[in-house]
Amino acid sequence: MGGYKKGFFEEFHEQHLMVGNSMGEIIKRAKSTEFYQTMGFEGVASHIDDKYGVDIDDIFNVTDILPLAMKEKYSIVLKKTNIENQENQIGLGYLNINKV
Repeated sequence: MGGYKKGFFEEFHEQHLMVGNSMGEIIKRAKSTEFYQTMGFEGVASHIDDKYGVDIDDIFNVTDILPLAMKEKYSIVLKKTNIENQENQIGLGYLNINKV
């Protein structure tokens, strides 16, 4: 999600991984977050960035990233845990290509 604060030139972002039964359900939950509700002001609304996206300097739909053979072989399985609101570890900067 992206949002804005009065007096700041930059756009602020917050990332969430949300799973649900429909895009409408996810959008409703995203709009109920504190970030979405507080990161905008009159004439400048907060927003939800591309859905189903992976940010690699550009946005690509997840369904377009892998070739069919890989989609048939691999999948992502999400399991619900009892852990709520985990802190994400943040690493800023760039990695040398030989460390990727």
